[in-house]
Amino acid sequence: MKKSSMSLVLVVVICLFALSTACTEQPSYVQRTLPSGRTIKVSGVTKMNFKKGGHTLLLRYYTDIDISDMNKLQQEVDDIWQSFFRIDVEKAGIKLAIISANEMPKGTVSMTKRHNFIFTRKEDGSWTTKE
Repeated sequence: MKKSSMSLVLVVVICLFALSTACTEQPSYVQRTLPSGRTIKVSGVTKMNFKKGGHTLLLRYYTDIDISDMNKLQQEVDDIWQSFFRIDVEKAGIKLAIISANEMPKGTVSMTKRHNFIFTRKEDGSWTTKE
């Protein structure tokens, strides 16, 4: 084999390795154990600002629950809300919060399902939720 052919083979092998590594990389998250003992995978918390004023805090996490199982998903979201996220939202002085439950991506190209739960603070200080 010529030196140039060997170099080409080496470049192809390196590219294939890099591509396979990039496509199988799992999303980053931080595991958090709730007081109930449930463990969740938080992928991020973002403060969003709106042009017309106002802010929202968005918590995005990965769930092992099937997104279509709304009863179990609602229980998990309620656990997250009551355990810590409501406290964080109230400390930030924000009146609108979103918890986004996401399926863990699978495979090299993945379309993940998600469901958002919206929490709104009323004038009396209590919170309402919408799916």
